[in-house]
Amino acid sequence: MIHQNKGFMIRHTNYSESSKIITVLSENGALVPLMARGFNKPRSPFNSLKQGFNHSLYTYSRHRGMGTLTEVDVISQYNNINGDFDTYTVASFIVELINRITDEEIADPALYKLMYQAFKLLDDKNEKYSVLSFVIIKLFPKYGALLNVDQCVLCGSYNYENMNRYSFKYHGVLCNNHTNDEELERSVFVNSRSIYLAAFLKHVQIEHLNSINIDEADGKKLFKFVDMLFQEYTGEFFKTRKLLQI
Repeated sequence: MIHQNKGFMIRHTNYSESSKIITVLSENGALVPLMARGFNKPRSPFNSLKQGFNHSLYTYSRHRGMGTLTEVDVISQYNNINGDFDTYTVASFIVELINRITDEEIADPALYKLMYQAFKLLDDKNEKYSVLSFVIIKLFPKYGALLNVDQCVLCGSYNYENMNRYSFKYHGVLCNNHTNDEELERSVFVNSRSIYLAAFLKHVQIEHLNSINIDEADGKKLFKFVDMLFQEYTGEFFKTRKLLQI
């Protein structure tokens, strides 16, 4: 039976000298394993998959189990992502983050939607560290972690201008009304704008985020905050994280 699905290749492994097994995250959020015969040959019909990230239409035959890839038609080539090393590295980290949380048995359309929107934002030259932070924030629940940045964890204040610390004791942000040693125990300073941006990205719907208009300095501060919490609460290690210029 012939199938067609839009999607992203998120992993691949050599099967033989000339062939690979690739895994596609499809538009319905399912993982589709495909045999790509002749993938490694110079005149392979799948050469577009060797040219960096792209969003493509995959045509394959499949009855049960692994399918056989027959054709790839590129929809979006992502020239800006593939043409800049730092942006490509951020995109690689996003793929690793999503790849690790995918389940071969359970389709999750939100993961496809998240990757699609993140790559669109990156290719449109939105600030790359804020896009990466957006992805991490959306993945917090899927990694079994909570991001408590909506209000002061002690007094319930919603005034983000006054929020300037994160407490690992109380697992949430603190406003500057709390100054004694007991309240500040095991807390770290955080830029108030970073807290505000993290809360905004937490609640915005994925498909509604069409741009992120902040500069790189603010993007890096946001990422350092989000990354600190993600590492603390998930304990996950990612190879591509070490390649980021931050």
